[in-house]
This record gives sequence, C-alpha cells and structure tokens, in this order.
Amino acid sequence: MAKTDVTGKFLTAELIAREALYVLENTRVFTNIVNSNYSGEFAGVGETVNVRIPTSFVGKEFVGQVSRQTVKEKYVPVKLDKIADVSFEVSSKDLTLEVPQFSEQLLAPAVRALNNKIDADIANTAFELTTKSVTGTTKIDDIAKVANYLENKKAPQEGRYLVLSPDHRYTYTLTDNLSKVAYAGTSEALRDALLGRIYTLNTLMSNNLPYSLAETAGTATSYKVKRHSADGYLVISDLNAATATIAVGDGFVYDGVAYRFTESKTGSNSAITKIGYEGAKEFPVANDAEAAVDVKVMPKYLSLGLHRDAVTFATRPLDAPVGGADYYIAQGENFSIRVVMDYDSATKKNQVSLDVLYGVAGLHDELLAKITGNTSA
Repeated sequence: MAKTDVTGKFLTAELIAREALYVLENTRVFTNIVNSNYSGEFAGVGETVNVRIPTSFVGKEFVGQVSRQTVKEKYVPVKLDKIADVSFEVSSKDLTLEVPQFSEQLLAPAVRALNNKIDADIANTAFELTTKSVTGTTKIDDIAKVANYLENKKAPQEGRYLVLSPDHRYTYTLTDNLSKVAYAGTSEALRDALLGRIYTLNTLMSNNLPYSLAETAGTATSYKVKRHSADGYLVISDLNAATATIAVGDGFVYDGVAYRFTESKTGSNSAITKIGYEGAKEFPVANDAEAAVDVKVMPKYLSLGLHRDAVTFATRPLDAPVGGADYYIAQGENFSIRVVMDYDSATKKNQVSLDVLYGVAGLHDELLAKITGNTSA
C-alpha cells in the first residue's frame, strides 16, 4: 500500500485492480441477476464461448416402469465482442495516496462508469429481446401481472427479478400497498428506499434501462432505420404515423446498442430524411443501397421483469498487454477486471486503464416482460 511519506512508494496495478474488483462487486446490478458464465482462461475480443442452457424436465406419472428422459446438453454461442474501458490520467502525487483515498477520489467513480456501461449493455439486450408488454389498471397491478406472466411461463421462483426505472420506482413507492411491510418485505428495506421482494419478484432499481430521456417523448413508436453513408446522419422510414414526431433524447436499441437522437424532427409521409444521433458506436446499417432495418424503440417509461435465465452474461480475463506496462488481472468468483498502468512518453503523463471483456446473449427470452406505461395515474 502506498503512503505519502519519504519512502516514495507508489500504488501498483495489483493494489488498484484488487480494490477495483471489490468496488465493482458491490455496485453491480444486472450482472448479479442474470445467468453468468465465467472462466479464468484468457480470451481475446471477438472470440466465442458456448454457454450451456439450463436443463428442463417434465414430471410424469409412474405407471409400473420409469420413463427415462434424455439429458440433451444445449448451448448458446456468446461472442465476446464488448470491452468496457475507463482510462484516466494520474499524477505521481495521485499514486502516492493510500488505497482508500485513491479509491474515493478516482477509482470508485471510474468503476461506477465501467459498471454502468456493462449494466446498460445487458439491459439493452434484455429490452431488445422482450416481446411481452404488461400494463395494469393500477400501480400494484402492473407488478402482479409481471409475476403472473413469469408464473405462467413456469419460471422458477428463485431468480425472479423486477428492475424498475427511477420514474417507476418513485411512482410505486408512493403506492399505499407498497408502503406496507407485507409487500415490501421488511421495514429496513423501506428505510433504504428499496422495494424488497414483491409478488415473488426481487425488486430493485437501475438508471441504465433504455428509456427515452426526452422531457416529452415524441409520438413515434415504431420505424425503420439506416445510416446515410456519406454524411453519417440517420434516415428514418416506416414511421407508425405519417407525421409522427421524434424528440431530442428519444432513441432505440439495435443489436444490443442504444442510440439516441440529438435533434427533434417531424415525419413527412411516414419518413424523416435526415436526423442526428449518438451512440456507443456508429450505426452499422449504412449505404443508400441497403434496406433499412427494424429497431426496438425506447419507451418513455420502462421497467423489466425477468428470470435470471432469460439472458446470459459471459466474461473472460483479457490477455496480458504486450510491452513493459505494469498490469494485474484481479479475478473474483464470476468476474475479473484488468488494470494496466503505463507512462505515455509523448504526453509525459501517467495513465491507469481499467477494462472488462464480455458478451451478452439471450437464453430464454420468453422469461422477459416489460412495463412501459406511465403509472402516475
């Protein structure tokens, strides 16, 4: 551990990585509630791992002789195509801080950003796979219908979750029924502003769900998209209404990536010929010769109900960097994080880089349901 004394010792990649793993394991949401697949074997970006689908059986009546059921191992290929990265400059003075001070000032905010990126990718995939939409007549009815849907899909009670958006969480905590310990689980959960376990659903909140950030969402609820290859803007077609609108902050998910619009536009003949956007990467469908693709439009309000086997999160440790950089790979029970420390001679600055390699895929998308309505009424 580094100390700010005359010994001049500095924090190492190992110390930082171990602290980063500790912080990450205590801030995760979606990676803690979905099926996870982890191995300590090193992997590179773009590699594919096979995730086993949990086996299911059918209970049968015994009529004098057992009927053996064949156990067929089924796998889903998951491409490790995502690297969550947070890199930042540090001074020599920063590296002489004690671990708690370094974590508070620099590492914890970096790890939170890393976690938000991973959680958002899982949430995006889950939302994109969800076909069941639940709308109740009352606030508590919404949650009951999600639980009932998962019950009818024979989802095991262990591993059922409801992830609320901030808006829905606020709305539900104002509901009289949810203010009772009988629904929320314990009074301690209420004091911590958590909803606890409700109708067999372990309930929590995430602000990484893909909902519209517009103050007032546009009227467009479905459309097709492609990118103009020369100028980079998006072309919208097949709007749900001839003059449907899109507002700044509205967006959609395609191939597990969230995209949001940077300007407001009104459709003409069910199309918008030019609109700006932003996303984690460039929208992949381009060129005027390519057909526009269907996308999953973000609603203004969104919460997700799921069983943990609806989606899988696969992760592997990244290989050691080539060269003389100080690095360390901290591995937990089902997670790892790599920390690389280096000196950039061009800028004459120290750098700390944190990264995680992973992929996300659906296992049982029938075990997903969404609440999309404004439940303020």
